[in-house]
Amino acid sequence: MHFEELEKDFLKIVSLPPEMFPLFLITAAAVVLVLAVRAFVLRLALRRVSQSSSRLLWRRNSAYLSILVLMVFLFPVWLPSLRTIAAFLGIFGAGVILVLKEVILNLAGWFFIIIRKPFEIGNRITVGHFSGDVLDIRLMDVSLIEVSDKEEGGQSTGRVVHVPNSFILVTPFANASKEFAFNWNEIRVSLSLDSDWKKAIQIVEEIAAEVTEPISEGDHRIKHSEREYAIRYKRMTPRVFVEYHQGAIVLSLRHLVEPRTNRLVTDRFWRLFLQRLGREKRIKLMGPSFA
Repeated sequence: MHFEELEKDFLKIVSLPPEMFPLFLITAAAVVLVLAVRAFVLRLALRRVSQSSSRLLWRRNSAYLSILVLMVFLFPVWLPSLRTIAAFLGIFGAGVILVLKEVILNLAGWFFIIIRKPFEIGNRITVGHFSGDVLDIRLMDVSLIEVSDKEEGGQSTGRVVHVPNSFILVTPFANASKEFAFNWNEIRVSLSLDSDWKKAIQIVEEIAAEVTEPISEGDHRIKHSEREYAIRYKRMTPRVFVEYHQGAIVLSLRHLVEPRTNRLVTDRFWRLFLQRLGREKRIKLMGPSFA
């Protein structure tokens, strides 16, 4: 008897009884009205907003607000018909969940991102083999402007990568700019054994003081990391380490740098170091020197 009732409810959905047509008309009219109001408000707001990031936020948040308004308005309209729809989902619920598994995971991932905020627009994140700056966060995916590997300079490739939101639930990822605004970078200089490595250390330290950003414990970015995430380092000034490796003396300059300026700092360091090297006869490079 129970199955016969479910079958009747299913046939009602498939046949779309006449009393449901007004519901579709009301829904269509509500969608058109909300979209028109959103377009009007956006047109007024975007005239006063010049920054591209702010304009993007206006578009995205207005879209979410429109969806919320439609849900609040249409829920009472469709409430009498929800029993029939629930019966349909009861019959085919497992199949629907299986087919829409990725969609459901992406929506769950979006809620997690919005509520927990593991990253925000503008942050540089790494997901799997992809690294990039977050351009937008949508219901189904996150858009990144891809950047190359650190070994290749960490510069933008110009490609936009779309990552499904479900990654936040199943894939480890790294955020290079939210919890801690800086990255530790190392510039390694390989010298021959007969080089005056003490003089080389002095030169590296002088250049490091010139090309790196001075960072103190009172910096607001450091305070934020310490307050929000308990990230604290005892020493934040550049430091040179010495080691012997494969027949060469290797000087490693370890310093803090913002992710987007990493390559610029490294480029500036090598330009100045090579200029100084031309005047120092007792210092010779050997083997691969890399950052």
